[in-house]
Amino acid sequence: MLAFFLVLFPLFSLMIVCLLLVLFSCTVHAFVCVGALVYDELAKICLSLARNHLIMPKSRR
Repeated sequence: MLAFFLVLFPLFSLMIVCLLLVLFSCTVHAFVCVGALVYDELAKICLSLARNHLIMPKSRR
């Protein structure tokens, strides 16, 4: 029974550590992807605002 426990405990702990690492890397990847999407949308909004601001005075002349 003790040998059984000594063999299985490291395997379970290794599996738990691997699962935690996978979950952590997935959450980091998701945060990076969401941040990139939000940054892209903000950049598009800023570009369109700047373009409108630059084009509007020309059209008023």
